[in-house]
Amino acid sequence: RLALNEQEDFAKRTRVCCEHLMNHFRASEIPHSFNHLSGALDSLPNTLNISFPGLDGRMLIPALDAEGIEASAGSACSSGAAQASPVLLAAGLDESTAMATCRLSFGPDFALEELDSLAQRLSKLLLRLYEVAFL
Repeated sequence: RLALNEQEDFAKRTRVCCEHLMNHFRASEIPHSFNHLSGALDSLPNTLNISFPGLDGRMLIPALDAEGIEASAGSACSSGAAQASPVLLAAGLDESTAMATCRLSFGPDFALEELDSLAQRLSKLLLRLYEVAFL
């Protein structure tokens, strides 16, 4: 019973993190698309899969890492691959969009107080990457 309660609390807490970032991007001018339905019962509450059209995941992930932001490219089934995720392609994303996708996951130790800082750091980095990508 304790494990179920903790699982429920974790799901609620991490869904708040994903919703916060989604709202941040919706209010921003950064080109993006979410690759899942927010709040859907069949989605992982702690994971945000987001595409940044025009950016290459092979450039995006190392840049995020350099900023101390842990992320993965594509889907969990193809993490680390240098090609578009077959899972994202099967879900209907075109190859370019699938290559411009990253996955952010929130763990039990993520502090909710860090959400605004994370959102600002992500935005700043993405704006720089878009400037470089479209020079």
